[in-house]
Amino acid sequence: MNKTSICLVFVLIAVKVSAMDIKTVDGTVYKDVQVTNVMPDAIGIAYVTKDGTYVLRDLKLSTLTPDLQNKFNYSPEKARKFREKVIEYQNEREKLEEKHRQEDLALYRAHKMRSQELDHIKAALYTHRIACWIHIIRTVGDNDCIGKVSYPESTTKYGNLGSMYIRNLTGSQNARIAAVIYPTGQSKSFEDGMFPVYDADLTKYSLEILKQQEEGNDIENMLNPQPATPNMEFPANAAPGDEKQNKTNKKSEPTIRVI
Repeated sequence: MNKTSICLVFVLIAVKVSAMDIKTVDGTVYKDVQVTNVMPDAIGIAYVTKDGTYVLRDLKLSTLTPDLQNKFNYSPEKARKFREKVIEYQNEREKLEEKHRQEDLALYRAHKMRSQELDHIKAALYTHRIACWIHIIRTVGDNDCIGKVSYPESTTKYGNLGSMYIRNLTGSQNARIAAVIYPTGQSKSFEDGMFPVYDADLTKYSLEILKQQEEGNDIENMLNPQPATPNMEFPANAAPGDEKQNKTNKKSEPTIRVI
């Protein structure tokens, strides 16, 4: 079967002519203009006004005098088809621009909602924060460490939380760092024991939870973790002298205030 395709091709013809006068049917005269291009329904002209302004504009062929219409091969039928095609392309372009605008708006709304959800997660995690001293036992990888954790004003009987695996916190061995950490409810095993996992970077940990939520996973336990209890470094029945000594030592340590 033969297939016949009919294509309408409209070519913009660049025309270089010497300056000429263009007159319209309403009597308007454009003097010393150059025709820059010719289309089926219009011509483009360029000229300089009396005040020195350089003007580029289109003139509809239907508004020109008959001799000029003949000069530029004006055909009402060709002009109509050309305008229809222009309108068609304009409509397609407007639809595409509107589609892009809606997509951009959707991305903005999604980003806004994600930011709000991230703030919600941060707020939930912040209620479980622990402001503490961390005595680094050793670093793990580039970003984590295992450290002995205690409250700023701990005694031997209360406040020493024991050894923990802390993500996103590192430093030299035996360094003593004031930090705020967040329980994850997880534990990590090493040759020297099992350690509860905490995170020192609220934003990174919040983004980790947000990703889990976006993947359809339940994050309730992550927002309300039940932190594993580490082995206490000091027994609850420590001698009074030890507690006194601890109180004496803590006087030289600055107090961490959580605002």
